[in-house]
Amino acid sequence: MSQDEMPIAQPFEFPCGLKLSNRIVKAAMEESLGSGDNQPNE
Repeated sequence: MSQDEMPIAQPFEFPCGLKLSNRIVKAAMEESLGSGDNQPNE
């Protein structure tokens, strides 16, 4: 598949100017990298 057929693989820019190289993101809590009160930990 080409990137035209897969928009999730295309860069995305938020209105504030933050740019993501692709649209695949994952919350830290999914990997138990955050505490129970949603704070990041080491």
